[in-house]
Amino acid sequence: MIETNQAYSFIIDNGICTQDEADLVTSINGYNVEAINDIIYCRTGYHDIEQLHDCEPNGFDFSMVDGLDDEEDDDEGGNE
Repeated sequence: MIETNQAYSFIIDNGICTQDEADLVTSINGYNVEAINDIIYCRTGYHDIEQLHDCEPNGFDFSMVDGLDDEEDDDEGGNE
């Protein structure tokens, strides 16, 4: 599971929103992954970082998010 701090850094570092925008949303909705996912959905149409990773793997820097590369390797092995 992605931690809130990683998700927060991801959306700012990848230009999904500004820090001021993220701060506004999280101050209203709480500092949690669900609020970050709301920002991701509003700006990209994807529901969360995992879906963004699956659909746009080359469009963003996912290196700061733990566990996504492991999931990708597992998915590739079972699609024959």
